[in-house]
Amino acid sequence: MMNWILSALIALSTLFAALLGRMGELSTAALSSGAEAVEFCLQLAGSVAVWCGIMQTVEESGLSRSLARFMKPVTGWLFAGLEKESPKAVESMSMNIVANIIGLGSAATPMALEAMSELDRINKNSEAASDYMISFTVLNTASFQLVPTTAAAIRAQAGSASPLDIIVSVWLTSAAALFVALFSAKLLNRLLRRKRQ
Repeated sequence: MMNWILSALIALSTLFAALLGRMGELSTAALSSGAEAVEFCLQLAGSVAVWCGIMQTVEESGLSRSLARFMKPVTGWLFAGLEKESPKAVESMSMNIVANIIGLGSAATPMALEAMSELDRINKNSEAASDYMISFTVLNTASFQLVPTTAAAIRAQAGSASPLDIIVSVWLTSAAALFVALFSAKLLNRLLRRKRQ
């Protein structure tokens, strides 16, 4: 689907640039944007590598188990019964949740993949996602951010004098998004269960 959307955007850009006689500007924008994208990725790579290393150290030191215990009220409510089936999945989820809360979206990804792999194993590699998988995907996608580290880094690189000015807005929007997403997922899961019965 994304290939079709990207292809349509390129085709429309080329069409309108040709109609408006701005093909030169289109070529310049395409080349400069490509260079800027690569430069931007390299700038972020350093901070992502540092945080991924920190999260790996946390996991290997056993601190992940402490995080899992700290997050137990949340994970126990959202993923009732999962700890008996897979403590490893709960540990990975807890680390992912904490990483997302402190705004380390990229560093949280390896833990999310590890947790989802474990959830898939519990789900017996079924083609249909389990309730655990759906709830975790929602939680990971619409996560609450206490410190929007990545957004602040992007704003700083774009020349913002106060990159953390957005912090209150981030708290409000991420909390609202998380509440609505989790409420919707739980409600739909319950409705589907009733329908199957």
